[in-house]
Amino acid sequence: MMMKIQGTMIHGVINKIYMEKFRPLIQEGNVYNIGNVKVTSAAQKYRPVENDKVVNFLPTTTLKKIKDTEDIPKYSFNFCTTDMLFKRINVDMYLSGVAGHVGPLQETRTNFGTTKTRDIVLLIE
Repeated sequence: MMMKIQGTMIHGVINKIYMEKFRPLIQEGNVYNIGNVKVTSAAQKYRPVENDKVVNFLPTTTLKKIKDTEDIPKYSFNFCTTDMLFKRINVDMYLSGVAGHVGPLQETRTNFGTTKTRDIVLLIE
């Protein structure tokens, strides 16, 4: 089955035992035609993209570098409103990145010992 989805982001997972095989075959910034993967539901916590599917690499997965990539964006972002960001407070399903001032790493004492914290300041309208 050939699946061509245009303009959609999906999370890809390479199991640790297959890393040595695929590490030399994949380079950031390149675009690949990927074959023979297993598509599963994104049941895990901490999804990097808003998609309910995950592409899992198999030992038989194939990669073919696409040469003519002029019309294919190399990076993709999903910007959200401040309202959407506030709705994600204490909801850890989707990872959210923000732009703002990031303070230094500091050690803080708690009832359970010490922990490291960092202040992040956002300028919101």
